[in-house]
Amino acid sequence: MSDESFTLTRTTEPKEAPPRRRLPRLNPNTFDSLQYRDYRLMWFGRIGSAMAQQAEMLTRTWLILELTDSAVMIGLVHLTRAIGSIGITPIAGVLADRIDRRYILIASNLLNAAFFLLLAALYITDLIEVWHVVASAIVAGAAMTVQQTGLQAVIPNLVPRDKIMNATSLQSVLMGSSRIMGPSMAGVMLATTGVAGSYILMTVFLVLPVVMYLAMKPIKVEQRPGQVKVPFWQSFREGMAFAVKEPAVRVVMIVSITTITFGMPFLQLMPLYVKEILDRGPATVGLIMAVPGVLTIAGGLFAASLGDYKYKGRLLFLAVLSPAAAAIIMSQTDLVVTTLLAACIFGALSSQYQPTTQTAVMKATPDALRGRVASLIAMVNNLGSVGVLFYGLTSDQVGIQNAYLIFGLLVAGLQIFYFTVMKSYRQLN
Repeated sequence: MSDESFTLTRTTEPKEAPPRRRLPRLNPNTFDSLQYRDYRLMWFGRIGSAMAQQAEMLTRTWLILELTDSAVMIGLVHLTRAIGSIGITPIAGVLADRIDRRYILIASNLLNAAFFLLLAALYITDLIEVWHVVASAIVAGAAMTVQQTGLQAVIPNLVPRDKIMNATSLQSVLMGSSRIMGPSMAGVMLATTGVAGSYILMTVFLVLPVVMYLAMKPIKVEQRPGQVKVPFWQSFREGMAFAVKEPAVRVVMIVSITTITFGMPFLQLMPLYVKEILDRGPATVGLIMAVPGVLTIAGGLFAASLGDYKYKGRLLFLAVLSPAAAAIIMSQTDLVVTTLLAACIFGALSSQYQPTTQTAVMKATPDALRGRVASLIAMVNNLGSVGVLFYGLTSDQVGIQNAYLIFGLLVAGLQIFYFTVMKSYRQLN
């Protein structure tokens, strides 16, 4: 089946020439993508959903600790999140290549908001049970994959090709801001109003972006005259085949699976680490997860200023080593200040992960396949839920700090190996 089986009504990327009216800029390059109206609407809308995403990780983990006080249960609940992600991947990818991609973003926000509001009501009425949290985790995993698919697929339709790196970097800036505000606000809500207050706040965060997405121009997929739509599963397999064969996409998937599964889960286990090792409460968790966000913002602005940087493989290598470095440092300390240092190292370097991976993948992928490839990348980005289970089981056996050390060394070793033996990794662009 040809890659050109489907076409978008806006398949032609925006012209290279900038629009006549420009927003005020601090720098000739850093905020270029915000000149484009629909990207600007999408970016500001993403603020609410990103804050909800960061707050939800802390809130769900804290709720499970309240209900079970078990690291294994934390892992199992996060595993169900991965199940939701994997289950929705084929649907999200194919739909993103066939329908208005704005609806992908809107539907994921509203679905998550409904379940968060339901959890708040169950908590307030003292009817909350573990299986309720499990169900919400499945929905959250599915919604996250749908949203990430829509976001990755839509960016190349909103900015010129040479601005994709800048646009994805500004997404990292946004995520950095959310890492400051999301956990901080969740920590305050948990300490003052409890779990219900945190979930209600997240519901508000998720509803606000819907207005922005509705204001964007339609981005629809239409069948070309004389062509027959490919059956659903054949269409999804076409995207998978491309992802396996295309070197840039293949490298990103291999590197990301390792990082997301065995590196990033140290963040989800942070409440347990703070409680057992630092002997502190939710406010400290929020602080530790929020402070590195400042450096994530700085790193995102740095990446945005680079433009279409040639040596993306080198930036990616530093980014994927950062969770390993943070976990190893935290495995050797019981001090808040050293833990903050480790978290700052992670925040500064990990900010390069999203710009490098998304830019390389979307530049290498034909527009008609971007939804399906984006859904595969989104599924990989949710594999951290599987890793949380590994971390939880290991923590129960050898303690949280030894678990951090084991997985930190594993990730560092594998990433160094990949970078050494894979030429396409070193030359990623």
